[in-house]
Amino acid sequence: MGIYAALASVGSISEADALELTSRIGRALARMGKGGRYALACIIGLPATSVLALAENNGVYPANFNTSRHFLLAGEQHCIEAATAEAAGRRGVQCQQLPVPTPRCIRRSSEPSAAICGKSSLTTALPSRRWRSWSI
Repeated sequence: MGIYAALASVGSISEADALELTSRIGRALARMGKGGRYALACIIGLPATSVLALAENNGVYPANFNTSRHFLLAGEQHCIEAATAEAAGRRGVQCQQLPVPTPRCIRRSSEPSAAICGKSSLTTALPSRRWRSWSI
């Protein structure tokens, strides 16, 4: 959640709004974590297009593109297990699963989540963002 500190440091949002957003996100993630089991998967050795296909096939999300062949996927634990099983069968691919207590990556929508922004002025402070494809 360092993005909120960064936004505050350049004056895009106030420090108070950064703290409020961080707090709201933490509470929302804690609530979401109560209902499921989540994990991250480190995938090394596949190109980005293959990792994006793994994510799509297994209902997980790209969480981080570290290098051209080192990625993290995030999602429900059983979906991560399926994605790593699919990837592990390929030559030269290394996979590791990391259980986590809360969801680490959520598909972004065109509108900020009501659970995070509520009905405050924070809604207008956040830019709308969608997932985009990275060329690596």
